[in-house]
Amino acid sequence: MRLINAEKLIEDMRKNMGILEEVEEVINAQPTAYDLDKVIEELDKFAHSDICHRNHCRYINADDIDCENCGALCALEIVKRGVTA
Repeated sequence: MRLINAEKLIEDMRKNMGILEEVEEVINAQPTAYDLDKVIEELDKFAHSDICHRNHCRYINADDIDCENCGALCALEIVKRGVTA
């Protein structure tokens, strides 16, 4: 999957092709594949949460992982999910 900026696509199509309203409606009706604002919001919540529980991580199912690795792995999982709209 490749993520694109739908607004930029529509703008370019209007300039170069005189986009039809029907095409614009189809583009705008497509679901959001990756919502950066929601990912940042979730990362911010995670960063300000009680991440570490000393001997057991509540986010990653591994008892032998240190807090730095736990934080990095959890952040990666949030980014991978993309928090679709």
